[in-house]
Amino acid sequence: GKGSAEVYAKGAQMLGNTGGRCDPPEALEGQEAGPALTFKNPSLILDELLRVAASASFGGNETVDGKECRVVDFVADAAALKKALRDLGDRLSKTVGRQFAQGGVQLIDFKTAWDERASVATYRVCVGVAALNIYRVEFVLRPKLKPGAFPKEIPFPADFDQRWDIRFTKWDEEVPFDIPGPVKVKLGVK
Repeated sequence: GKGSAEVYAKGAQMLGNTGGRCDPPEALEGQEAGPALTFKNPSLILDELLRVAASASFGGNETVDGKECRVVDFVADAAALKKALRDLGDRLSKTVGRQFAQGGVQLIDFKTAWDERASVATYRVCVGVAALNIYRVEFVLRPKLKPGAFPKEIPFPADFDQRWDIRFTKWDEEVPFDIPGPVKVKLGVK
C-alpha cells in the first residue's frame, strides 16, 4: 500500500518519528511501522546507482515537477539485489517474524526466504535535460519467495513488491529543517 512516514536516516541507521518518540523502524507498531520499515535512504540508492551505471539504458522523456527530463533505467547487480533482499528480510523477520514464534523460537525467517534468481530490482532515474540534475529516482524491488520457504499453514501473499519514489525538487533553493533532539542523540548528529 501507499504510505508516508517521518523517517530520519544516517547511512543505514534509521529512526521513525511517532509523535516525538523516535525509534528504529522494527520497534514501531501500527500504521507508522509499514512505511518506516520499508524506507530506504535516498543517499544509499544514489550510491548503488554508481555501481550499476554500466547497465544504463536510455528511455524517453518525462516531465517531473515542470522540468523536462531524460529517463535512464538501470538493473541492480547481484550484490545490490542481495543486499536489498537481505535488508527487507531482516526487517520483516524482526517484525512479522516475531509474530510467529513459539517458546521463544522464531518459526519463520525472511532473511533466507528469498529466491535471488527469481527476484529483481530496478532503478528509474529522471535527469533534467537543461540542468542535468536528478529530479526523480524510482527504486523497485520485486522479491520472490523460494518455493516452500514457509509452512503451508502460514499464508503469505505472493507479492512482496516494494517501490520507493523519491523526488528531488529543491535544487535551486535552501531547505531549512530542524532535526528533533531524540534523533540527534540516537544517531549521533550535531
